[in-house]
Amino acid sequence: MQIQQFLLQSQDIFSDQYHTDKHPRHDQERSESDCRYEAADYSDLDFDRQAIAGYDTIYLYAWSMGVWGASSVLENADITMAFAVNGTPFPADDARGIPVGIFQGTAERLDERNLLKFRKRILGSSDASMLSLISQGSASVAELKEELGAILRMSPSIKSDSIRWRRAYIGNDDRIFPAENQVNAWNEISARAGV
Repeated sequence: MQIQQFLLQSQDIFSDQYHTDKHPRHDQERSESDCRYEAADYSDLDFDRQAIAGYDTIYLYAWSMGVWGASSVLENADITMAFAVNGTPFPADDARGIPVGIFQGTAERLDERNLLKFRKRILGSSDASMLSLISQGSASVAELKEELGAILRMSPSIKSDSIRWRRAYIGNDDRIFPAENQVNAWNEISARAGV
């Protein structure tokens, strides 16, 4: 897992993102006591937890596949509050994640044309400037295929309740994780946690 540190003004955030930008911008003129971490590339789950050790307050914001990524590497971490956005701890699951056939088909048949279609679905738009922006610094098709294959192999071994999520935000028209599947996943997780 690639982790990059960025200095922030007033909060500590560990943020996962799904390959929209492998080279996020660095914030300027910040104190080293306040920082944000962004993670991408889930082809391996090596994560040095020392990166977040020593912080009194940790807010976790995980988006899309980052919900699974965070669940994978932050089990029993001292997280102040965790928020999931349009994702679940079940990356490839017919009822609680991306339908398995779609996930496997994407992993097997990903090419430049399909990647462009995927990016359009993420954006909900074909706007050329936005597509250009989302493509800058991104992984190659070969790297993304490898990552998707790795996620398929690793996902069954991850515990879905490894993080106590404070809130899950579900978009009505998420084109990656079906909204109904997200509702199923979070209802199941809430029921197991007794919430």
